[in-house]
Amino acid sequence: MSASREKRKRQESKSDTPVMSAKEKQQRKDKFRRRIAIAVATVVLLAIIGLIFTASGIPQANFTAVSVNDVKVTAAEYNYYYYLNYYQFLTSQNGQIYIQYGLFDPNTPLHKQEYSEDMSWADYFKEQAALTAQNYVALSEQAKAEGMTLTQEEKDIIEEGIAALESAAAEMDLSADEYLRQNYGRGLSIDNYRAIAERRSLAISYQRKTLESFDRSDEAVTAYYNENKDTYDKIDYHIFSFDLTPPARGEGEEPYTDEETEAFKAEQKTKAEEMLSRVTTGDAFKELSLEYTEPEETDGTTDEDSTDEDSTDEDSAGEDSTEGDETDEDEEETDSTFISLTASSVTTGVLADYMLHEDRKEGDKALLEDETKLHVVLYLRRWRDEEKTVNVRHILISLGEYEDNAAAKAKAEEVYQEWKDGAATEDSFAELARINSADANNYEGGLYENVYKGQMVEPFETWCFDPARKVGDTGIVETVHGFHVMYYSGDGDAKWAADSKSDMDEEEYKEWITNHLLSYPYKTSWFGMMFAGFSGVNLNNA
Repeated sequence: MSASREKRKRQESKSDTPVMSAKEKQQRKDKFRRRIAIAVATVVLLAIIGLIFTASGIPQANFTAVSVNDVKVTAAEYNYYYYLNYYQFLTSQNGQIYIQYGLFDPNTPLHKQEYSEDMSWADYFKEQAALTAQNYVALSEQAKAEGMTLTQEEKDIIEEGIAALESAAAEMDLSADEYLRQNYGRGLSIDNYRAIAERRSLAISYQRKTLESFDRSDEAVTAYYNENKDTYDKIDYHIFSFDLTPPARGEGEEPYTDEETEAFKAEQKTKAEEMLSRVTTGDAFKELSLEYTEPEETDGTTDEDSTDEDSTDEDSAGEDSTEGDETDEDEEETDSTFISLTASSVTTGVLADYMLHEDRKEGDKALLEDETKLHVVLYLRRWRDEEKTVNVRHILISLGEYEDNAAAKAKAEEVYQEWKDGAATEDSFAELARINSADANNYEGGLYENVYKGQMVEPFETWCFDPARKVGDTGIVETVHGFHVMYYSGDGDAKWAADSKSDMDEEEYKEWITNHLLSYPYKTSWFGMMFAGFSGVNLNNA
């Protein structure tokens, strides 16, 4: 076909196409816009319906977030474990340390805080919630398989706890369901809270039964201690070190020659050997260390540096100068050469070999050398920690559950008075703890066994270790966590025995639960997890 004929055909084709008027074009545009508007409106409507549906708590109460074998854990129950772990972390000593050192901020959204390189704090608490669900399901289902059921006392405690929860909600002008949703997420109600409490109570009872089955006789504890002495024994010693590397020279100065370096090492070794020969006691060690400290290692002051401005006339001497003398005296009592560590913490090669040798005895001294230093050491003793521990019960009235401190304190006083007006025994205190305490150990009647110095926050610890404390003492203590109604149960084990038992429990139970959980694997549901771990609670949109 020629080019002219092709052109003519295209023109004829165009002439056959109807021409659209301007009005028709506008109508088509309007129709297209209406379709777009309808589509957008539909999406918005669906989103609103979705938000209303989610806010209703219906999906959380009905959709499965985690499955443990054939047992379904709803998003509402999962959320309860999520926030339970969060609150327990906040009130724990470990949590307070994280907050103190800026490693965790309760006022910053959890998903914006890094827990590890590949996990946010929100991810961490989600993982802990899933593991908690797995543990409670595995333990409670095994309990059922072995014929265990909740005792009437355990059932009563759950109901009394619910009654206390309803009372707390009423004080805040909330229904019990609203109170639960505000604290543990949407979808949680009294009915499913009761089911969760029953599962948890049965799981804890079975865990307790398992722990009680382990051998904790005095003979078993002593045998374990003897096998792990380095973990529990402490070693006291003095140490003073001489550098084998010459001090750095200033900019522009020639570096040390090999001969100069070797001469410096020889000089340091002579000093170290001389100091060692003069060491007799710990007090002498301290004085010698001051004598052998290089000038640049001190504050640079000498007697000649003192001026009249530093002296105090008799007329000006008074209370302030006395306090200053006391301060100087305290500073003089500090001995930086004295070290007291658990044996397992003495890890430096030559030092560990020397200190942990089975023939080591009090008063042994030596000069030890490593790659960079010479160490003059005086061995004092290896000893077992016989420090007293205590057993104490408490009922924590958490500040976070009340409008202000005054309300929390009033609740603590109310619970305390209820105990006084009742049987006023340790058992009745334990029962009140199970019902009222916000601490995770409420199921144990608020009991902490073998508490040692440094374990608890200061006001709590001060009360426990008061020299006048005796069995049956009670009181109220305020800490950063809230108000604690206290009951002193008595002395615990010596610290070495308490630590040994605790580690035995941890090791044996960890091995047991690890093997047990193999029969109870868990998996998460992507759909159910859409409603899990974030809703309804003021966790900064975790």
